[in-house]
Amino acid sequence: MFAQYKDGASINTRPHFKKFFRYYQECSQTEAKSFLALIKEYDFVLYESAEDETQHRGKAGGFYFPFEPLHKWFQPKPDTNFVCFDEYLQLVGEDNEEELVNFLTDLGVKDIPRICQRILTEDEANEIKPRNEWPQPTWYNMNTRKWTEQFIDGCQENIERITLEQDVSLSVDLWNQLLKFVEYGFFKDSYYWS
Repeated sequence: MFAQYKDGASINTRPHFKKFFRYYQECSQTEAKSFLALIKEYDFVLYESAEDETQHRGKAGGFYFPFEPLHKWFQPKPDTNFVCFDEYLQLVGEDNEEELVNFLTDLGVKDIPRICQRILTEDEANEIKPRNEWPQPTWYNMNTRKWTEQFIDGCQENIERITLEQDVSLSVDLWNQLLKFVEYGFFKDSYYWS
């Protein structure tokens, strides 16, 4: 079955998804971990975005659940990919909804915006902190240092939208989401040097 995914041909992944899900339900926790590690590498999960409602298949690790708060959050970022949850719910049965959410979550589908990282140039890093405030590298790896910055997927687009539209309710929603991230401890240190 996995060989079909390597050549990039058109595949009806629904029967495979159902088999994977059934096996996930029946196997032990130890077996589930290794099984999930294996199937995460294959493009078998269906998704769509607001700008393109055509279903595509891909790795679940880049997708979000199509829950209303996420649709609202990513409205200014229409290329965000959402798993075809309703279709999968019909496929596996509504009585398996909780297990379906667990399965997709274990595959990497998110129910909150992701914390992403980007590499900063030296000039960008120095705009954040003066050069002398960053930890200094040892002499033998002066040329290999890099700075990274964490950011919330969709946050910049939301800030731009709020600024443009001057919408107070969107601003309140943004601040509520930011408070959740602080509460969850996601931003203890948001800049790193290595």
